Formats: sequence, structure tokens, C-alpha cells
Amino acid sequence: MGPMPRQQYRVQILKVTQEPNMKNKCPQDLFDLEIVSPDAVEFEGSMIQSAGRLTRLYITYSSKNLANARDMLNAIGVESAEWTIPTEEEVTSGELTTIAEVQGQTKYLTGKQFDVTLQTSPSYKRLPPKPGQTKYNADLELGPDGKPQVTGHNIDFFRAEDVVSKAF
Repeated sequence: MGPMPRQQYRVQILKVTQEPNMKNKCPQDLFDLEIVSPDAVEFEGSMIQSAGRLTRLYITYSSKNLANARDMLNAIGVESAEWTIPTEEEVTSGELTTIAEVQGQTKYLTGKQFDVTLQTSPSYKRLPPKPGQTKYNADLELGPDGKPQVTGHNIDFFRAEDVVSKAF
């Protein structure tokens, strides 16, 4: 997909998946989002299709991220009981916190929309893993001009302060 300018877009929540994150096994909400408007935007003199582009919002309920999770959920309109900062064990178990109550609300956000300021960043082609390397290679593949090869543009992660309206 092509680049989009930093501006306000309306997104619709297509699905909310609730499962532990892979790294810390903490509860997590994964929001699949689709831009619904505007249909197209001007970027550097060209019209770029924006409606229909997909992105994701990850809300992880870890003790390190709980304040960010609270801020994001409040920004999109999820009302919650008093938030407490639990220990990592309490977060992982989900038993001694309000996380289960909060996740009881987030699963009903499917189909709702909210306005958010979004932007894109280029994605680059990476070199294949080196022999014996198990993860991706962080080295970028360079084109004939010596510059990294752009393979597309991804919608950047956004923060609570980028949310312009509560879900409706």
C-alpha cells in the first residue's frame, strides 16, 4: 500500500480477539481495524485510497503497560472500575484485577467506529537470515542506487492522544 498523510481518519472495529500475548502470557485485546473514511486522501500530489486499509491495535494488560492500556481504553470510551496496578503474577492470572471486567466490555466494541489521527511509515525489504540465524535479519536490502528498497507503507501504531473521538 502507498503512503498516507498524517491526518484524521475514521476506523471501524472489525473484530476484538482476546488471548494472551505471546511474550509474557499477559491478557491482551487485539483490535482489527479498517479505515472507513475518507475514501481517498491526497499525498504529494497523488490521490491515495485510504478506505479499506487495515491495521491493528494491541492492548496488553501487563504491569508495565497497564497505564497505557487504561489511557487507550478511556480514549475510545471503555468505562472501567478503579484501575489498580497489579503485580505481574496477578496480571497473568487475571483473577485479582479488573482486567476481566474491562475485557468484558471490549469484546462488545466490534462494529463500532472512532476517529483517530494516523500516519504511515515505509516498510523495507530485509536480507534473508544468515546461516544459523533463527530470527529475521535486521539488515536492509539495498537497491542499485544504494538506498534501502521500500516494499510498501504500514500504518503506524497510534497512542491514546491520537484518538479524536470515543467509539460510537
